Amino acid sequence: NKIPLNKSDILVIGGGDSASEYVQILKQHNHNVTLSYRKNSFSKMIDHNRNAIEVLHTNNDIQLIMGNEIKNVTTHENRCLVTFKDDKSINYDWIVAAIGGERPKKYLEKIGIDLEGEDKEEFVESNMQGLFILGDLAAGAGGGSIIKAFNSAHRAIKTACTFYLDCE
Repeated sequence: NKIPLNKSDILVIGGGDSASEYVQILKQHNHNVTLSYRKNSFSKMIDHNRNAIEVLHTNNDIQLIMGNEIKNVTTHENRCLVTFKDDKSINYDWIVAAIGGERPKKYLEKIGIDLEGEDKEEFVESNMQGLFILGDLAAGAGGGSIIKAFNSAHRAIKTACTFYLDCE
């Protein structure tokens, strides 16, 4: 089954401007969005993005999970089952990780996302079907490249449209 381009349950992980912007854009496309951040407050967002998140949350347009880290990510019924440190588990259709400028390889492996194919030219999809590695993560151990980031996003969208989304 392919997932429609709207009305998906999406978890965005992160506490910076990229995470806020993902949340805002995904919400504009009518997705059910949850923002998870391991700290209790947003200290890395510019005021505009922090205010946008606060308004969306106050209006019950998004869910916030603050001060709680992800313990594990597995699959359950073709969805991402996310278990948090407090042992609460929630199913999502998609996960967007906006978790900083450094490659968080150890963190991703700790929560069950394997990057074993990272040095392959076509490395985009992780060990979990439908979970794509993009941007700096797709650049591999050698470091980030804007060209590799754009190319990985292009390959991921083509793959996702072919196998997971209702698009061409």
